Amino acid sequence: MPTRRRLLKKKELNVIICATHGLLNGEPISKLENCPASKILLLDTLNLPKEKIIKKMQIISLAPLLAKVIKRIHLGRSLGSLFTWEEKETKL
Repeated sequence: MPTRRRLLKKKELNVIICATHGLLNGEPISKLENCPASKILLLDTLNLPKEKIIKKMQIISLAPLLAKVIKRIHLGRSLGSLFTWEEKETKL
């Protein structure tokens, strides 16, 4: 048995699914409910009907980031600092 399956059976591996656009066409909800993932992260780029949202899902809003982008463009400031992995304080 592959190592990944053994780890999943022993619950020693934490699986998180991430997606930008949660289209969820067809029958993905039952598959996602029964998959070994502990969490499913989706951005709110598409309107997801309530019947397709399950307990494992967390919908993350892009609104705060888009507001910062719009403000920086309006002020003629750089967008680069919004998209770095470094931890630092930035002022708008």
